[in-house]
Parts: sequence; structure tokens; C-alpha cells
Amino acid sequence: MPAPTVAPEGRSVDARSETRSTPLPLAAVRCAGADGLLLHALACTGDDPRAQRLALLGLRPGCTLQLLQRPGRRGAVVGVSGTRIALGPEWLGLLQVLPR
Repeated sequence: MPAPTVAPEGRSVDARSETRSTPLPLAAVRCAGADGLLLHALACTGDDPRAQRLALLGLRPGCTLQLLQRPGRRGAVVGVSGTRIALGPEWLGLLQVLPR
């Protein structure tokens, strides 16, 4: 099992061992070996234009996404419905996810 790293909020997060009922912001999924991890999108927090933009990209509550490049200071890359989407760091905290 990879060692967890510390999320920006200061709590230790290992996405593979989190309970299924604990939603995480996508920005907090930072464990080593997280690339390829399947996630279930729960909700989008934030103002309406940003939530609408994520929905237009296919990142809607209930969808399954794959973490292709784990979050870092330059953002992350996720796959949803066969499409790769690069998200900047300012967008990563908007999407609440659960590990599948």
C-alpha cells in the first residue's frame, strides 16, 4: 500500500483506503500510485458558471472518472467517457469524488 501524503487541508489522505462514505475533493487525492484510480463523482461545489462548465465537459454527479495523472501543483488529467480532460489546480477543489 502506498504511503499517503498530506492534503492541502492538512489531513492525511490515501484514496485507496478512504471509506466509501467519505467524499474527497479531487485535489486531495494525492497518494502515490493513484494514477489509474477509478473515482465516482458525487457533486460539484462552487459558483454556477464553473459547475456548468464541468458538466459540459462530462464531469457530472454520478459519472465514473479515471485519474490519469494525479493532482499536483500544475493540475491533473482525468478520463471520462473516453475523453481526457486536463484540469488546472483552481478546478480540482470543485469536484467531490469517492474512490470506487
